[in-house]
Amino acid sequence: MKVGDFGRNDLVLGLNKNGQLQNFKQLGGKGYGKFFSSSRNFAGQIKDAMTQANKIRFNLTGVDVSKTSGALSAYGEPLYGYTNYELFLIKSNPTILNKTVFYLNGSIVPSPF
Repeated sequence: MKVGDFGRNDLVLGLNKNGQLQNFKQLGGKGYGKFFSSSRNFAGQIKDAMTQANKIRFNLTGVDVSKTSGALSAYGEPLYGYTNYELFLIKSNPTILNKTVFYLNGSIVPSPF
């Protein structure tokens, strides 16, 4: 993979640990905060971004897919981590799942779902 491989309207997701997400974003695309949303909480903002994105590029490196969770606080914030909630949304919505490309250690891999 090289810089510019992802489209300008691609949503880039994954763990933000040790610069992983930032390094992945260098390939193109953008984070959820760069998409339009009138929502005030993460749950609404990430759903808006997923809906608007042409493709979702998800870096699974370091992610434990078994911890996927849709649990939210009363304020619309994930109880068990943002990445786990993002995966829950992808897993739960066939339209979103169909436009998601998964990566592991820099290579495209099949959906874990």
